[in-house]
Amino acid sequence: IVKNVILTWLNKKGHYKERSVGYHSMFAILDNMEPQFIPSGFWTTAQKLYQNSTVDHQGERHNCAFGLGVLAQKAPTVFVKVGEMVLKRLFEMTEDKKRSTTGMKIYNKYIDNVYSAIGKVFANNPQFMKDDYVENWLKYLPLKYDDDESKIMFSEMCKMAENKECVKGLMGKNGQFYDLVIKKFDESIESEFCDKETGDKLLKAKSKLISQKGQN
Repeated sequence: IVKNVILTWLNKKGHYKERSVGYHSMFAILDNMEPQFIPSGFWTTAQKLYQNSTVDHQGERHNCAFGLGVLAQKAPTVFVKVGEMVLKRLFEMTEDKKRSTTGMKIYNKYIDNVYSAIGKVFANNPQFMKDDYVENWLKYLPLKYDDDESKIMFSEMCKMAENKECVKGLMGKNGQFYDLVIKKFDESIESEFCDKETGDKLLKAKSKLISQKGQN
């Protein structure tokens, strides 16, 4: 039933906002249910997030990027099976050009959303943290246009500082990204989207990274 209802909306031929009902239904399921309790048919439907990520409409690709990030964040044991393929696609999406029908504000939020999805992959699936991917992601930070996703990314960055595998991935194979990582934590603390409480958490996370560097 879940699969059929969602697919009915995703297969709508009209305005992309009709299909958005299907996407947002998927987001709600991922956000509010433990993966083991989600009906098996749902995961087949979730493949649409990848399949539709190449459609021409930037708004629909935005939904796909967001959904792939939520999948990585909420169901990492499921995501691991497709992680390499999805991450490759997300990095391709970072190079998308603005469509003539897309306003600059919407486009900028779209790119922020793609990089946020990548951050969710790294924070919850550190085995996919390859040096070239990590460097690309770090250089883009902090997010500058999407308030909500910025706050999520600050939280994921703090989470990464607590995970040894994430820290190893952040720093790079030879520790070459250490200075860049510290710089990006500093820039995040200074972000207009970072409140004092979040800034204190980022500062604590940064201190943890520095202390770990000193132990190596």
